[in-house]
Amino acid sequence: MAEALRQNGVVIPNATCNTTGLIGQLKDQGWTRNSDYKKLRPGDICFSMDNNHGNGAPAHTYAFMAWVSPDNYDYAMVCDNQADRYGTVYHKRNIAKLDVHNGQEKEAFQFFMRK
Repeated sequence: MAEALRQNGVVIPNATCNTTGLIGQLKDQGWTRNSDYKKLRPGDICFSMDNNHGNGAPAHTYAFMAWVSPDNYDYAMVCDNQADRYGTVYHKRNIAKLDVHNGQEKEAFQFFMRK
């Protein structure tokens, strides 16, 4: 996600390569944090729970693009670096809860950031 933000004009140092570093960079630039996924808007940067379902650094980050079905907040269309797992960078992801895709756990949404 850091590289996608760089490519879209957000100043993120090249050394930023994990979710903790990205959160710090965005916070320093005035981005705010919100945990209500029902308030997501296209372009918001989402952070998942950690691999232990909370308490640690988020395991993954992705850009929210749209809800799969209006008025249903379970599945969203997102962009991330997991094309090798989903077949494309733009794909459906469960937001509301821990999910399994092709035998791999996908952590639930934890919070998003927006400027």
